[in-house]
Amino acid sequence: MRILHITSLISFGGIESYVKELAIDQQKMGHQVGILICLKSDSEVDEEVQRLSCAGIWVDCIDAHSGHDLKLTLRLPGAIRRFCPDIIHLSSTPLFAAMALRLSRAPKIVTLHLIDDNSLKEKFVNYIYSSFVDGAIAVSDTVLNFHRNACGRYAQSKWIMIYNGIRLERFIPDRCKNLPLQEEECILTMSCRMEADKHVDDAIRTLAILRRKTSDRTFRLRLLGSGSALPSLKKLAFEQGVADFVDFLGYQIDVHPFLLRSHGHLVLSDRETFSIAALEAMACALPIFSFPVPGGFHELHRPGISGLVSATRTPEALATSILEGFSKPEAWKRWSQQSKSIANTFSIEVMAAKTDHFYQSILPC
Repeated sequence: MRILHITSLISFGGIESYVKELAIDQQKMGHQVGILICLKSDSEVDEEVQRLSCAGIWVDCIDAHSGHDLKLTLRLPGAIRRFCPDIIHLSSTPLFAAMALRLSRAPKIVTLHLIDDNSLKEKFVNYIYSSFVDGAIAVSDTVLNFHRNACGRYAQSKWIMIYNGIRLERFIPDRCKNLPLQEEECILTMSCRMEADKHVDDAIRTLAILRRKTSDRTFRLRLLGSGSALPSLKKLAFEQGVADFVDFLGYQIDVHPFLLRSHGHLVLSDRETFSIAALEAMACALPIFSFPVPGGFHELHRPGISGLVSATRTPEALATSILEGFSKPEAWKRWSQQSKSIANTFSIEVMAAKTDHFYQSILPC
C-alpha cells in the first residue's frame, strides 16, 4: 500500500510526532510511505527529514506560509501525483489544500488531534472537508464525542477512536525510580512548544514558589522545546529570581536522557487531547503533576494514580500538589510505577496495526 501523510509541520509537537512515528512503523510493515509537509520549514526540519529519509520514507515540502497560501492549491496536485498514493492520511486540514485533495481519487483519512473553538471558520473548513473525507480517526473518546457527537462533523465518514502510541523501547527506565535524597535536587521537566497556550510561565512561577517554601528540598526546572515565548520566559525566570534553576534546553529529538534524570513532569496546557509528551514521561516512570486540563488528557493522566492534579489552575495550587507529592515517598513511588504501567498499554505498534486495519476497511475491494 502506498500511504501519503499530509501534515502542516514536521518538527516539534505531538501531531508531528504522531505522523513521523506512524510513518516509520508503516514502512516497517512493508508499506511505501510518504510525508508531505505543507508549511514553510524551519531550521530544525533538516535533521528530521534526514532521519525519515534514512528510514526509507519519501518526504516533500510545499513551503506554504499558511493554510491560506495559494501554493497549496497550485503545488499540492503535482506532489500527490508524484507519490501516487493508494490512501491519503491527513493530520491537518489547510483550507487551500481542499481543492487538490478533492480532485485526488485516493481515499482520504483524517486524524483529529485537537478540540477547536467551533468557530465559523472551523465549521466552514470542516464542512468543506466533510464532502470528500472517507474516514475519521479520533485520538481519544473526548475528541470523538466533540467532533462526531457534539459538532456532527464528518457525518458521512466512517469513524474510529485510536489512542496515540509511542515507541516504548525508547523509554525504558534504566533503574527503579526513587525520590532523590533530601540533599539532592528534585528535577521537574516540561516538554512542549514554548508558546502561551502551554503556560510555561506558570511552571517558572511555580518553581519560584517551591524554592521559597522549601528548605529541606531544592527544585530545578528543565524545559525541552522551542517557540516564540522563549525570550519572555527567560526574562520571567530572571524576574522571579530562579534563572539559575531553570534550564532552557531547546528542541530535542530524543527526550529520553532528560526524562530519565527527572523526578516529575508538568502539563499545564489550556487544552490537551492526548499528550504524547506526557506519555513519554510516564513511560520513563515519571509521576505527572498538572493543572486540570480539559480536552481528554485525563483519559491518560488519572489523579491519584499517575500523579496529582492541582485544585485550581494557579502556580500556588500546583506548588501545593508538588510539595504534597514529594513529601510522600511511598505515594510518589506508587505513582511512578503506575505511570509506567499505564504508558505500557500505548504502543506505536498497536496504534499502527489498528490504523492499518482501518485503512483496509476504507479502501475499495
